[in-house]
Amino acid sequence: MITRRAHARRTGASRRLPSNCPSCGWQADSAEDKKLLQDELLTEWWALGQVEPATMTTEQKYCGQCRPSTVYLVACGICRDGPLLAGELAAVAIASEPDLPVVVAEALTDRGWRQLADVRGKGPGWVCCR
Repeated sequence: MITRRAHARRTGASRRLPSNCPSCGWQADSAEDKKLLQDELLTEWWALGQVEPATMTTEQKYCGQCRPSTVYLVACGICRDGPLLAGELAAVAIASEPDLPVVVAEALTDRGWRQLADVRGKGPGWVCCR
């Protein structure tokens, strides 16, 4: 699986992204800030659901102004791309290292990721690509 951010980088595809952050409303006022904001909005954030904490919401969007203070990167052992876990979900992932929370492992599997016993001679890990 290739995330939207990696797909956009690899193909040059760019869908129309807002010029302000959908989470906090911060507005980019320069071309450089707009580019940075659009890169930040392509990042895939996973967080625990507000209504049902055992579920995940994957469509969270944050900019550099409002991103959560607790963050955990889930990176493919081959291409290094992957989602960022936010808030409480990130805290659970940090506490359970080297294992991932069950809800994250299930979501990765649902998206085509595989857990391998050895990734490039570095031991077990998750991969999204071949």
